[in-house]
Amino acid sequence: MEVLMRKDFYHASAILTGYFRRMKLAETDFTTLLLHPSKTAADREAQIRKLVFDQRSFDLLFHFVFHHQRALAVRAVEAVEKISRTQPLLLSPHKNQLLSMLATGEHKEWKTQLVPLLPRLALSLSEQEIVWRQLVYWVLSPTEGKLMRIHALQALHTIARIYPIFTRAFKEVAGRIFELPMESLQLRLKSLLQKMPLDADKEVE
Repeated sequence: MEVLMRKDFYHASAILTGYFRRMKLAETDFTTLLLHPSKTAADREAQIRKLVFDQRSFDLLFHFVFHHQRALAVRAVEAVEKISRTQPLLLSPHKNQLLSMLATGEHKEWKTQLVPLLPRLALSLSEQEIVWRQLVYWVLSPTEGKLMRIHALQALHTIARIYPIFTRAFKEVAGRIFELPMESLQLRLKSLLQKMPLDADKEVE
């Protein structure tokens, strides 16, 4: 019995050692890939996806979002955004961090990449309101860039589809957008409503 227990211990120890070694290599590889000057964006994304094999490895990638090197942080955000398109639950442990950054306005240099992450979070009622108000502010603000406003509009539309309570509010925002002298934003709005119209039957009074 003692021999079997010892074997089990060594087996478990070997598994853990291998796992942590793999994580350490992943950290090094993330740094190399994110800063590699010669790799194309598509090639970099494909290589990074190979390194994200579970929640821990995604958390490691997310850690680079706060890196002091701006180039590394921005590329990490881009990778997080692309990976979470198909695996949004990986963002769950980082919801408070993302909402805190939304509130404080930190890391403004990549808030355009932050916006698409917001509808992928499981939001409470109060969090939905906070996110909605901020996105409305961004989409209507003339001081924001065109890309930022388009991303904010896309996020508002997605949230209104997920949470029907915002259907009427989205229609109000849409009406204001059509009054703006910004054709690109209006064209995106028309495209969204044509491809994915909001369900009026689910509208909450």
